[in-house]
Amino acid sequence: MQKKIMRILKKSLAIFLLLFLFGFVQGCWHAVFVEPDQLVLVKESAEIPGLPEAFDGWKIAILSDLHLTTSPDDLSLFRRAVALANEQNPDVIFLLGDFVDRKTKESAEVIAQAGRELAKLHAPGGRFAVMGNHERKLGARRVAEALRKNGITVLRNEMETVRCGTDALVIAGLDEEYPDYWLRMLRKADPGATVLLLAHVPDAAVESRNCFALAFSGHTHGGQIVLPLYGPAKVYSDYGIVRGFSEHNGRKVYTTSGIGTSLLRIRYGVPPEVVLMTVKRK
Repeated sequence: MQKKIMRILKKSLAIFLLLFLFGFVQGCWHAVFVEPDQLVLVKESAEIPGLPEAFDGWKIAILSDLHLTTSPDDLSLFRRAVALANEQNPDVIFLLGDFVDRKTKESAEVIAQAGRELAKLHAPGGRFAVMGNHERKLGARRVAEALRKNGITVLRNEMETVRCGTDALVIAGLDEEYPDYWLRMLRKADPGATVLLLAHVPDAAVESRNCFALAFSGHTHGGQIVLPLYGPAKVYSDYGIVRGFSEHNGRKVYTTSGIGTSLLRIRYGVPPEVVLMTVKRK
């Protein structure tokens, strides 16, 4: 009887290990060969107190963390993301940094390629970009120049006023490295102005306190690998921000999980995304 029980236990354990191994291999295959290219459109909406009437219902396309390399797969994903954003007919486009992945001998061409691809984006309200931490490694000035050359408005601790009839709102961009004096200047902006803040790292938006109506960020990749029953394999924020809306000091920050990958071309449980955000007057 005891031997029979042991045989059953051994067989059950063998089946369990076989199923576990099968699931592990299948998960690895999906993470490496499927999900990194499984681009999705995420639709969100946000109510903003005091949003000027002319901007009520404004559609914002958000692209972040494209991490372009010399890989044909990365270029294909980059182009698909641009096409998907254009298909939504957005009023304005926000580009939240990390356009190029890493420094190599081909960096100059990859940077130029990123600029040419982003030039294909179209929005009547403009295309606004901020730099990310990977731009700092490559030389943020070089990347910013490539984007500006292709008609992208790059905000490096700068503000831009967008007008629609007699109404206006302010789009502000935090550089990946920003001086405290610029935040003080931003807080002294017209108190009646509606400020939309772009910051590659969500923590920077949080630390800017109450100087914006709504902030947009990337950087986290949504964890890039999100495990069942565990969650993100790594959280790239001191405030525990992973993706989606979070509220800090009475202000909302929206963090997209982005499009590309870093270090390894792997995504699991968090596919690449283009976000279409509709802002509404509250």
